[in-house]
Amino acid sequence: MSLVRYHDPPHGGHRCQNLQAIHNYLQNYEGKERYAALCTLRDGFMERLENTQMAIARFYSLATRDVSFRTFATGDAEAWEPMQTAAVSTRERIMTARISILKLWPEAAAEGLITDSASLQTLSSMRKAAKAFPYEEGKQRLVSVMFRRLSQPGVGIRQTTDPTKKDWDRILDQQHYPTHTPNNRLLCSIGLVWNHHGLLERKAALGMGSVSVEPANKLPCNPGSVVGETLQSQSRPVTLLSPLDQAPPTRKNEISSFGGLTSSILDAANLDTVHEDAVLGNRRCTCVRVPDGLKRRLDAKKQLSTPVAISLLKEMRSHIANNKATFCFSHLHKMGGKLGLQMKMLSSESLKRRLEDVYRARNWIYKLKAGQKTYRWFRRSNRPTRLADTLQVYRIRPMPLPTFTFDPQAILRSLDLDWVISQFQEDGNVLINGIFMYLFDDERLWHLLSEEFDMYDWHLRKIGGRQNLGWQRNALYTQVQQIVRSDPLYYILYACLRPDNNWRLISYPYYMKSTQVDDSTCFRHLDLNIPQLLQEGRGASQLQGSLTLTDETEDNCTEMLTGAHRWLPIWWDRIKQRKLDSDGLLHSVHHSMWTPEDKRDFGDWKSLPCKRGTVRISMPHNPHGSTGPAAGFRQTILPWFVGIMDDNETLEVQESGTRSQLAAAHRDMTAPPNTPSGYPNKYGSIPFRFPATVELCNVSPLADALVGRRLWDSPAVIAERNILLGPDHMARNKLIQEIRTRALDQARSNMQVVQQMEHQAFGKKSYWSCRDAGEQWVSDDDEDPDSETEAAYIAAEEAAAAADVAEELSADM
Repeated sequence: MSLVRYHDPPHGGHRCQNLQAIHNYLQNYEGKERYAALCTLRDGFMERLENTQMAIARFYSLATRDVSFRTFATGDAEAWEPMQTAAVSTRERIMTARISILKLWPEAAAEGLITDSASLQTLSSMRKAAKAFPYEEGKQRLVSVMFRRLSQPGVGIRQTTDPTKKDWDRILDQQHYPTHTPNNRLLCSIGLVWNHHGLLERKAALGMGSVSVEPANKLPCNPGSVVGETLQSQSRPVTLLSPLDQAPPTRKNEISSFGGLTSSILDAANLDTVHEDAVLGNRRCTCVRVPDGLKRRLDAKKQLSTPVAISLLKEMRSHIANNKATFCFSHLHKMGGKLGLQMKMLSSESLKRRLEDVYRARNWIYKLKAGQKTYRWFRRSNRPTRLADTLQVYRIRPMPLPTFTFDPQAILRSLDLDWVISQFQEDGNVLINGIFMYLFDDERLWHLLSEEFDMYDWHLRKIGGRQNLGWQRNALYTQVQQIVRSDPLYYILYACLRPDNNWRLISYPYYMKSTQVDDSTCFRHLDLNIPQLLQEGRGASQLQGSLTLTDETEDNCTEMLTGAHRWLPIWWDRIKQRKLDSDGLLHSVHHSMWTPEDKRDFGDWKSLPCKRGTVRISMPHNPHGSTGPAAGFRQTILPWFVGIMDDNETLEVQESGTRSQLAAAHRDMTAPPNTPSGYPNKYGSIPFRFPATVELCNVSPLADALVGRRLWDSPAVIAERNILLGPDHMARNKLIQEIRTRALDQARSNMQVVQQMEHQAFGKKSYWSCRDAGEQWVSDDDEDPDSETEAAYIAAEEAAAAADVAEELSADM
């Protein structure tokens, strides 16, 4: 082994390679000096033992996340059990030491002294110092010994500005290490400064923060503000999440309550989860007035999406506020695990504050996961990968990309659409004619593309015998819909009109509207939760829009209350006074909610008829709907461009899903799990890919990004973004024409495949077969396997097959 040199005479800087060398080394000293050498050797051995224990814990964490481990470890459980026990024991002892320190010294201040890399031996020495001195005196002594160490560089002397085990040990040795507070001149002479905890810090590292910084000093409270409300988490009392039980002291025998190696480690995403189960799993619950169902959901191993986890946290807060419930440390810990929080160094009170801060920032949680001061709150698997995480096979760390900005006014002015922004800001709505007239320039192509709508109408079933209300729920991926989703000019309009000017967009795959005469089409609603929209800005930039494929009339079109972004808060106060308010993800606007007084103050519903090829783009604040019953044939497409946040994954309305989920839906040509409002996508959702659906692929890199086939940080996507949202008008127009031409050419060739595959999949019942034969084939729908009749038929078939197998086996015997 090698001894670490600490300038403790006479034993600094000596190295011993084996036990014989240690023996020979000790022969040089007698009495106290020999004992000092023994102590130095002891510390060296203990440091290496602890490093080995930590390495075991980290390796075990790595192993449990490996695919091969989950596949094959079941048959080799006994071999892993000693390592599991050692890993859990190490983490348990670290947590026990940390909690002891936080009880002795002020929690907020002590957290600033405990680093991520603090070892068990370091925490044990820190605990001794905390028992011996009040916080301020202990900190003053710590600064003195750290300054002495940092001002004497040499072989074996650690130059880290994190407190070391030796630093804490020397605090207790007042004879050899008297207290001395350095002045600013001395600090500057060796490149040190004071940090916000009153400790020493390198100049270059000042302001970088640590894992224990105060939670989210500045979090956004609306989409137009990056700064927002100051939480002051360290000083404010925990209101909604208190009172909560303190964490009971950990006990060594609790490792036996882990519940068996095989059933637990195979479910562990990482060591934090394993430790959580080992220490907290079967401890007696001390929750008060908490429903058993809620506790079962907290106890479940199932991984939850962020919106679902936030909903669970909201339910916990509701029980605390309404039922005066209290949650034990175990269930708080499990709630943190479901949010992906890093909790191994959090005490009970710290965890409460952390949960409260996450809830306050629930609509911008991606900012916590990506923020410089808060990303360490989350496990690496639950936050975006950072350049600082690892390089592995790369030699050089890349620089972050510069922030991209663009000038919406200049772009729209170059497209002769400079009037659009002013009208949009006034009414919260704009109709732009002729944007998609290029779809109709080739009449033969348009006739071919529109027949695909008829094909989907041919295959549309009525769910439960109910009318489809003019919605063509099986048509999500027609060639026309895919062309519109990839259109560069439509993308430019959305990016320029969004209040946040977010250019990372993805199209939500929504079905189209195709109404016939007398279809029941009348409705009026808002697609967002109004209280959250007004109080938190949730979904305030999620613009809504449509493309009209047929000429509309006043009595057969969209209708809207325009300008609601100006008066919606006043109207909603009136709704609450009338006791008509609700807190759902979507709000219907019925007649009793819009009174003559409201009409006088805010205006009345307006019909917004559009010509063929016109797009409508509106703010989410505007209540909207449709006239009805339908006065004629009408077709519209709803591309639903929604914003992707900076982490390249979170959507602006988190309940609507994630970028990955929408990308998977586009890839597989299926329905996404939730609607844009956040409701589960159940009624009328396509259960599988329609056999004749054909992808419109590789029209352009940016078009691929709009349907999730590429990420927005792809160099090819960035290159096209820079052209479309850049200052070069000629290059922009050229690229728009190129993308549109490629899309039409590919759609033309795709339609041949659509016809072939539909005929192959449905034979004589195919739309194209019946059309070519001139037949008006009419038949009852095929039986749905979900129906009771079909389910009973399948069960009878399976029972008969099982009986046949049993008969054959008995005959063989």
